[in-house]
Amino acid sequence: MTTQDPTQGTHRNPATASRSTSTQTTGSSRQATATAGGRTSGLAFILAILAILAVAGGLLWGYRYQAVLTQEITALNTRVGGALEQQQRLQQALQEATDTLRTQASAAGQQSDLLKEQRHAVDEARNTFAQLEQRMAEDRRLLQEREAELSAALADVRDRVGRSGTRWMLVEAEHLLRVANQQLALAGNTETALAALELADERLRDTRQPGWTSVREQIARDIEKLRSFEAPDRDALSTKLGRLIDQVPGLPLAPGTVGPERTLPVPGERTSGERGWQTLFSDIWAALRDSVRVRDRDQPVRAMLPPEHEFFLYENLKLNLAAARLAISRADQSMFRTHLGSTAKWLADYFDPNASATDSFAQAINDLLSVDIRPRRPDISLSLTRLQTRLGQADLGPRQGAKAQ
Repeated sequence: MTTQDPTQGTHRNPATASRSTSTQTTGSSRQATATAGGRTSGLAFILAILAILAVAGGLLWGYRYQAVLTQEITALNTRVGGALEQQQRLQQALQEATDTLRTQASAAGQQSDLLKEQRHAVDEARNTFAQLEQRMAEDRRLLQEREAELSAALADVRDRVGRSGTRWMLVEAEHLLRVANQQLALAGNTETALAALELADERLRDTRQPGWTSVREQIARDIEKLRSFEAPDRDALSTKLGRLIDQVPGLPLAPGTVGPERTLPVPGERTSGERGWQTLFSDIWAALRDSVRVRDRDQPVRAMLPPEHEFFLYENLKLNLAAARLAISRADQSMFRTHLGSTAKWLADYFDPNASATDSFAQAINDLLSVDIRPRRPDISLSLTRLQTRLGQADLGPRQGAKAQ
């Protein structure tokens, strides 16, 4: 083994030192190169990330721009579609107008042809047109005058009753109450009067004002009066009388009502030679014997009707019943009872009381005599009076103006 000098660890030869120095320099260069490469790769990585972010931002912006652009294109398409539809409608309207003009032109052509055919009546037609124009001018003038009158009347009505809906409802309620009173008093129509009262109550209810409570309470009382009022059924009574008129020809006459046919006594045939002073007394006695008849009766004597008067007896009975039927339509109680009473008397005098037809007929007449065709109607005027009083207390301005006029 080669023994080294201990001083070799401290003092090296120049070649070895030179290699050591170059080795160290190379290591330092590599280390610097490695450090610089690391820095370069980090910067490149950062730049790559920034580039990726820039590309992503660009893509996002492009997407958003594309979406906005798409929306704008869609809106533009919608507008274009609407414009096209409008253009189509305009074209359709133009086509319709063109067709109308063509139709009118055709009609005008036909009229022109008709006028050409009627050239001989042109002067008369012109005079007629002139008269029509004058009439139309007069009608326009009258229409304008009427329109002015209606406008003035409408303004007057508005001044009287005011512009509020409540005032109109109150005036309508007053009118309905007037109608109810008129229908009940003049026509006796309880159904119409009841309907008018109910409508007037609805109008007052629609005002939603508690000040009309007293009027509505009175209307409710009047409605209850009408509902409890039993009016005679005139249609049913008239129908019953019509059936009785049809039954008249079947009523049997009482015995002795119509006498036998009157015939002159037929004298015995005698020759002219047999007549003389000797036969005068016998002829007179025979005539008296045939003319006078004596009978025993336990009832008052009643004159018998001749057979030809039988027809008039039945017809007069029908006329009495027809007159009673007419009295029902007029609500004439006196006339109704008078003719029914005459009918009942004629039944007792001239028709067989023992017959079932006569008995049922007389019973029907008695039932009709007990009917009051014009009963006393209830008084419903108090509701109208209270409404008018309340209207005067609530608003005196328009009503005083109306009274002054």
